Amino acid sequence: MRRTVAPLATFLLACAAVLSVGGGASAHERPAPAAAAPDGGQECADVCFTVWLPVRCVFSNGYTARFSNRCFAEMHACRHHLEIVSCHRV
Repeated sequence: MRRTVAPLATFLLACAAVLSVGGGASAHERPAPAAAAPDGGQECADVCFTVWLPVRCVFSNGYTARFSNRCFAEMHACRHHLEIVSCHRV
């Protein structure tokens, strides 16, 4: 039994270390880096991690919506040229 637990514990600690790197917002809350558009503008990210950390956000046009995590809210704001006024966990 001990032979099985030690490698598993090592693996789990390694995973935790990888996930904790980065500081600030967690990896699943940050959108993927956006590439520069040909016209010099910035393209919106099109990939987010699918971790369930639901948020409700209010946008600069008054629209309120729920998203599965903040990354998807930021992607929505970027695609619709909006600012996030407030965003909190639900």
